[in-house]
Amino acid sequence: MKTKNLSSIKALTAAFIFSSLFACTSKNPEQNKSTSTPVNKIDTIAKQQRSEPTMHAEMKFVNYNDDGDYYQFIAQQGDSTHYFINNDDSARNLNRGDMVDVMWKHGTITMAGDDEKPAPAEILITAKKTSDGPVTKFRKTYNKKLKYTWSPDEEYSEDYLDKIYKLVEHYLANTKNELLKNAVAKRTNITYSIESTERNNRNYTLIGIAPVGENGANIVEWLYIDTENHNLYLFNDAEDQLEEFK
Repeated sequence: MKTKNLSSIKALTAAFIFSSLFACTSKNPEQNKSTSTPVNKIDTIAKQQRSEPTMHAEMKFVNYNDDGDYYQFIAQQGDSTHYFINNDDSARNLNRGDMVDVMWKHGTITMAGDDEKPAPAEILITAKKTSDGPVTKFRKTYNKKLKYTWSPDEEYSEDYLDKIYKLVEHYLANTKNELLKNAVAKRTNITYSIESTERNNRNYTLIGIAPVGENGANIVEWLYIDTENHNLYLFNDAEDQLEEFK
């Protein structure tokens, strides 16, 4: 899709919100669906790490990543990001920004497609939540589901829609936009539109966030999600550039 004029995007998307709002569970999209199945080989390397000392630290939870050969538990300690190999694919009860007490050991894993060559890895032992982060607090305070819309021409998988939803929650939980902060505080209904766009020869998912008022839903913030790495960006209208939102 060629780069759109931002004003055209705003007009088209705002009109779309009024005319074609429907719930996120109303279709079963297939695009962007992950086909990889994590293959856990932790049991085969357990003996290798028994002699390793146990590491321990408090970290900020970032995300789960189940798209590769191993389940990953991603957390930050200061400016460092840790990609722990996680043998437990059932517990998914943490939200981005929650503080966790992490225990892990150094070990090795075998990398698919590289003649199963061993590679160093950090193996997660336990991760216990110690305090709520902004997203958890947002969910408790706002206590409502966000609604979203997309064009009939677009097809998104449930998995990708869920990724978008969590990124929008992360933004709303940390936003400095006064209109959105006020909407969250008053528990006003909030909706957002989803569409594909291109900017500087890179593909993005464009998100238009709109509180719903007496006069309808008016978009007050535009977000860009990089479709390759899922990084979140705000559009700076004055500078005509994207600024990463962390």
